[in-house]
Amino acid sequence: MSFPSDLTNSQWKAISAFLPVKTKGIHNLRSIINALFYIVKTGCPWRYLPRCFPLWQSVYYHFRRLQSIGVLNRLMSKFRTLLRVNAGKSPQPSVALIDSQSIRTAAGVSKSKGWDGAKRLVGRKRHLVTDTLGLPLALCVTSASASDREGMAAMTPYLNRIYNLKTLFADSGYMGIHITDARLIITSRKAIADKCNSLSGVLTETSGTKPKRWVVERSFAWIGHYRRLAKDFERHTASSEAMIKIVFISIMLRRLNVV
Repeated sequence: MSFPSDLTNSQWKAISAFLPVKTKGIHNLRSIINALFYIVKTGCPWRYLPRCFPLWQSVYYHFRRLQSIGVLNRLMSKFRTLLRVNAGKSPQPSVALIDSQSIRTAAGVSKSKGWDGAKRLVGRKRHLVTDTLGLPLALCVTSASASDREGMAAMTPYLNRIYNLKTLFADSGYMGIHITDARLIITSRKAIADKCNSLSGVLTETSGTKPKRWVVERSFAWIGHYRRLAKDFERHTASSEAMIKIVFISIMLRRLNVV
């Protein structure tokens, strides 16, 4: 039995070079990836995986392993670079955008969740940094009670280590001491910049720029088409982050026209 979310031969060829050679059990990794794509697209619980896929315990084992050994990060980086080159951009971005999205947690999720007073919900918050094409550079998941500045602080070491960013588009939620740790020029809407003139350049309005934060908001809309992300169903935030990465890998595969 096959599903629309299954990998084509060309897509499997693009992914297989980044996967570990040895696997646990008798199942091949292609069937594991197909199962993961099926889960994120349909929202299927682990134990409800169709019988045509490997046992859910095997799929879950490889899901955790692919996250822990960095395979998902490498796939995202490779596909993002290819898409940027195809769009005529530099392989490494110099401009980024950041935003967050609060999401409700499913019943039974008790860890790392909190109350977001602004959105009036109990759940978690997804923090996302993208380039100007909307492709992910960094992401993290925190309790919904965490501020935007705390999410930025969690991603700053990774951004500084991997990228050479010059400008970061943000909103007023990212005003504060954590921003100075990023060593970036933070560009926001003019109204925000006017309020920050007395902050010695913590937030500045770069001449000639226009607000572009709709790009990262569009990226949140992209992942909203995947039912597994309609709520946060994962017990651990690391699993939530891995699910978002799998969704972006699926999106970038399609945008590469690998069919």
